[in-house]
Amino acid sequence: MEFLGCTGINEFHVNANNENFKDEDGVLFYRYNEASNWQLFRMPPARPKTKYTLPDDVTRIEQCAFADNKTIRQIILPTDFIFDDPLWAWGNKSIREIDVTKTTYYTSQGGIIFEKWGEGRELVACPPGLKADSYSVPNDCHTIAAGAFCFSSISHIKLNNSLKDLKAYAFAGSDIEELEVNADLLNSFRFIYGLCVNAKKLQKIHVVGENTACFDRFSFAMCTGLKEVIVDNSVELKTGALYGCSALKEFPFHLIYSMEGAQELITYSGEGRQFQGSGLESVEFPSHLYMVPEYCFSDCPDLKDVSFNQNGGSTEVIDYGGFKNCASLESITLDGIKEVRGGAFAGTPIKKIIVPSRDENEENLKVGLSFDFLPETKWYIDSPCVKYVSADGSNNMTSATFIVSAFQKIRTVPNHWKQLYCPAGMKGYYENLYESSTWGGPVTELFTMYKVDSSKSIVIHPNPEVHDIHFEITSVFFNGKQGRSDGNGIWTYPKMDSLAGVKIKVDYLVDDVPMSTTYPADYTTGIIESSLAVRAITGIYDISGKYSGQTPYNLIPGIYIVMFSDGSSQKIVKK
Repeated sequence: MEFLGCTGINEFHVNANNENFKDEDGVLFYRYNEASNWQLFRMPPARPKTKYTLPDDVTRIEQCAFADNKTIRQIILPTDFIFDDPLWAWGNKSIREIDVTKTTYYTSQGGIIFEKWGEGRELVACPPGLKADSYSVPNDCHTIAAGAFCFSSISHIKLNNSLKDLKAYAFAGSDIEELEVNADLLNSFRFIYGLCVNAKKLQKIHVVGENTACFDRFSFAMCTGLKEVIVDNSVELKTGALYGCSALKEFPFHLIYSMEGAQELITYSGEGRQFQGSGLESVEFPSHLYMVPEYCFSDCPDLKDVSFNQNGGSTEVIDYGGFKNCASLESITLDGIKEVRGGAFAGTPIKKIIVPSRDENEENLKVGLSFDFLPETKWYIDSPCVKYVSADGSNNMTSATFIVSAFQKIRTVPNHWKQLYCPAGMKGYYENLYESSTWGGPVTELFTMYKVDSSKSIVIHPNPEVHDIHFEITSVFFNGKQGRSDGNGIWTYPKMDSLAGVKIKVDYLVDDVPMSTTYPADYTTGIIESSLAVRAITGIYDISGKYSGQTPYNLIPGIYIVMFSDGSSQKIVKK
């Protein structure tokens, strides 16, 4: 693709001693060695002549040979010429006629070039400047050659039902507006690279038939006008299949059979980019695929909604750069995800990262240097089985806030945070989680919890120290049975005589994210009882007047005075 964009060149000159290049009449030619044939390497873009006859010793045209030329209307081919470079017409719209009268292998029909012989003729080339609104491939044509309609000006091309083979770059850079093609022509064994690459006027693709179609590597890349993809059955997406399709707002993800780079055991570096730079607004990733491929959805400026494993599934990994530079993506729910690899969300302004509850037997979630944390970034961790691993020990999470629901003494957060919120009874654990107290930021409990009414009820109040998140209790369960609230924070289960040995589950919303904390039966007995529990605790002091915090769970045994929001107080005994 040498000299692309050099529109002012009107002739080439080559030193006579050069064995590989030569010029004739200002046109540049090339050969690999003395034994090989000459090929037309570059027509000067500014050459003023409208007709050109290729010399007799030239047997092929190199890719982009006529790029940027706006004057050539007719080319006349020599006897032994062969069309074997699919991109020979790339970048040209001026050539309206290809004269093949002297050639051995080709014939012209309506200005379109076909092979002379063979069962089921092969359509070889369409002059890029041929003027026609539409074209129907003849019924006796069974093959469309590689690059046959490359940079073609025809907007409507109808394929016949007897077509058996469609080859790479067939419509590359063309003005085709709609493509209806049978899935049998797009199977994964045909290697149809770049089928419609850079066909910027293509608006609709319709794949008909009962078989699985394959969008091969970069088949529809940079089809910037593509708005609709219809697939009758299912589709396989190879690397870069819809790369740069900036007008494509939606895709039938439920019909994706497979994606290159999404497999667990046979993935290679560089595979992926299926929707990179597209106009997608939402993604419901196919739950049967193991992994989001590399850079699959990167640089999608309008992407706002992403979901995984909605109804259960096996998607576990987001590969490198999977959602990089998605400027509108501010929230992500890692449902079932076990690993987020480096740079997966780099350059993406994620503010809300949700890790839903998962089976306790599942593996921990591993996160590399995947996110660019903003001051408002919050992690909502509703799983007790989560472990965050920074790829190089970086403290890139220091600006993030973590909300953790698990009432278990296991590491569920990294060793850096701006603010950490945890359930009642867990503050002391997180404050002493790491050897250096300077690694983590402040730790605040989301709510207070203690017993009332002769230990038959429990009261739960939002912690008044919580300011930058919205917290709301939605339900409380006693040994799996839903309790009843009096509207003031007191929860009871009518048929229960005592809370001793009762397993309590507290459901709540944090910024509209559902979370829950389960307290084991052996914990319930230790909850402090207070008759003034309906009032919020503002401070707890020992008998000497020393302040001991706002929650009773980490107090050492002794006598304390609890101060409430209405100004009242009560003596309690921690046993």
